[in-house]
Amino acid sequence: MQNSIFKDLQWVRRTSVRYFISGHRKKIHFAGLSVMGIAVGFVAVIVIIGIMNGLQQGYLRDIIEIDTYHMRIYPEDSVQLASLISEISDLDKADYVFPFYELQGVIRTADGITEPCLIKGVPADHYARDSGLNSEALIISGSFSIPTIDEIVIGRGLASSSGMGTGSSAELLFLGEGKTINLVPLEKKTVITGVFYSGYPEIDTLICYANILLLDKILPRSTPTIGVKLKDINRIDSFAETVRKIPGVASVETWKDRSKSLYSALMLEKYSMMFILFLIFIVVSYNIKNSLERLIFLQKKDIGLLAAIGASKQSLVLTFALQGLYVSLLGTGAGIVLGLLTANNVNVILSMIGTAYAAVTGMQSAFFSYNFPVAVVTSEVVIVALSVIAVSLLASWLAVRKILRFEPVRILHYE
Repeated sequence: MQNSIFKDLQWVRRTSVRYFISGHRKKIHFAGLSVMGIAVGFVAVIVIIGIMNGLQQGYLRDIIEIDTYHMRIYPEDSVQLASLISEISDLDKADYVFPFYELQGVIRTADGITEPCLIKGVPADHYARDSGLNSEALIISGSFSIPTIDEIVIGRGLASSSGMGTGSSAELLFLGEGKTINLVPLEKKTVITGVFYSGYPEIDTLICYANILLLDKILPRSTPTIGVKLKDINRIDSFAETVRKIPGVASVETWKDRSKSLYSALMLEKYSMMFILFLIFIVVSYNIKNSLERLIFLQKKDIGLLAAIGASKQSLVLTFALQGLYVSLLGTGAGIVLGLLTANNVNVILSMIGTAYAAVTGMQSAFFSYNFPVAVVTSEVVIVALSVIAVSLLASWLAVRKILRFEPVRILHYE
């Protein structure tokens, strides 16, 4: 029984391959068009989703490294702050643990121009110790120097909107904690020692770094938050569970908790785009179905002869259904190769198009000169590939199932 099944499968494989590469295929020309359609679809999916991944990961990376940090730990009180920082720093997964404050305020120039800002009070050596920050926030003027409470570092967007730069004097206006009342309007004269650039306006136009001692002074009754950077951000969930068990920890907030709505919106955007692009493969699969129906119609005599000499209907169905599988495999393979080549060289291609565009029109386009980050996720490519093969097989089955209704004697009689 097993030998019989094995021989049937061998026959199906040989016959299906022979039909796929035989001269009869030249009568319908559907294989080439279908393979091309799947390949073009794959190139579009890999390039567009790769660029979206690159932009999203870059944006999230900047937010995580500059604004939210990998994790925020809220101590129960300031008495245990130093011991908590020491204990958390000793954990294997921790890379850099530091106290910080955040305070909404206003920065005012000598000319009276005011701009809102988010003041981050961090240790004086923060930039040197935080590898994530110094890789994402590049110092483009001056240096990240805040040795005392009299210096600040601002983003390029904030510097541009306020007209300030390195060496400029600025006043910080904020609400501090008073001795007799909760909130007191305060101001502090400072000097800008550096300007950083992250590439994202939301960060560059808002964040301002100051020495943590300044915020210690104006928020005497507040407890600093503990920021954590991990060696491997993918292990953040297990690390958070460990930290929650440490005495003195009131609560823990990971970057996923803090940026949940943003992360969900970015994922929804990406999957919506993947669905829209997947419609390309639906159209190609419909073309495969119609072309296979035509192939079966043209090869009815062959089907009748094969059935007459003993081929089962199930074997014939599988033989012709494999035609769609071969098409999807060829298109998928070609699309993945071309897609990866295009994605890895997309900025070179855009630069060449931009050069040609400038030569023809005499105008420069900023779009073609933009350096798009590309991040191709292997698991996403595999999922799309398997989905395309599954849809192609379904289309093939819908096309060839009518073979089950064929009667060999009647087919040969009419032929």
